[in-house]
Amino acid sequence: MAMHEFPPLLPDEVIERAKKLNPALLADGMKGLGILKDGVMEAAIMPVNPDPSMMMVGTAVTVETANGDNFPIHVASYSLPAEGYVMVIDGKNYPDRAYFGDLIMGACKAVGYAGMVIDGYTRDRQGCIEMNFPVYSKGQMQAGPIKKDAGNINAPILCGGVQVNPGDLVVGGADGVTVVPRDRIEEVLEKAEEKARYEDKRDAAIAAYNQAKAEGKPLPNLAPQWVLDLLEAQLKLARELDKPIILHDREAHATMYELLRKYKPRGILHCYSGSADDAEWLTAQGLYLGFGGSATFKGARRALEAAKVVPPEQLLLETDCPYMAPVPFRGKRNDSSLIAHTAAALARELDVPEEELLTRTAANARRVFGLEESNPGTL
Repeated sequence: MAMHEFPPLLPDEVIERAKKLNPALLADGMKGLGILKDGVMEAAIMPVNPDPSMMMVGTAVTVETANGDNFPIHVASYSLPAEGYVMVIDGKNYPDRAYFGDLIMGACKAVGYAGMVIDGYTRDRQGCIEMNFPVYSKGQMQAGPIKKDAGNINAPILCGGVQVNPGDLVVGGADGVTVVPRDRIEEVLEKAEEKARYEDKRDAAIAAYNQAKAEGKPLPNLAPQWVLDLLEAQLKLARELDKPIILHDREAHATMYELLRKYKPRGILHCYSGSADDAEWLTAQGLYLGFGGSATFKGARRALEAAKVVPPEQLLLETDCPYMAPVPFRGKRNDSSLIAHTAAALARELDVPEEELLTRTAANARRVFGLEESNPGTL
């Protein structure tokens, strides 16, 4: 056995900053930095205690062992002082024995370890839960360990597919375990904290949206700015290439209409859900409006009133497959064989023959996509 000195503890300031984050945010903070797997241990390594509020943060002490041998784990367990350290064990993914149970867990808690992580199996799950001590493993196995004095302590290891060096930052939570290399901690923390601020803003935006919706007030924009930037870039590209766009605007009329007025693209508003007044200016701008199975639903008056003001040459029928099956198939899988039911409902409302509506809308679809020249006929 080779046993090296314990690494220096990470500064308290680092530990406190890490405690305000979580494994997912720290993993996000490592994106693009060239760190193996963004420091994310494989998904099978999860908390033994299912309490989602339990968190583990500390400085890595590493143990290498194999074949269910827990002698090196015993040695590291009784090394004092251990306050502030997390024991990270490379168990070589050995599946046939538990490396330790609640006795070693209890000893590690007693000497001050902040938690334990193993690329292997543990036992005595209930005891671990009752002592309220963070332990992460691949699962439970009742067969006990062996002791053959093999292994290394405080040497570089692989655990859960991640390189772990003594002194690294180890953070565990309900999602699993993330390891931050000691020499990259500051840049990772800064990026993770930036992501946390972004998520706080998104949470606030979602809360404001839900409140406005509950109070029946105009809905604020819910999409994050990067989504709007991407949409705007796509609208610009469609104009440059003279290609039709297909947009599904759901509870985002204000934002969507602002962009449509700005770029005036040609194309389709899929599953149109706006008002008749909006349908008039949208079609005047050259857009086609699509209506699907929802137009046959009992509460579809808004859609039907909108369809009445759409110029015949800009009206489309669609399925939104596999969703929005028309009555009498509502709730079942939708497909193009059911579009006749949507056509029948709209034909009755528009007072035109069903076959004529089907012919017209098929010609409209070919025209908007530039598939062939069609004679639109009359309605």
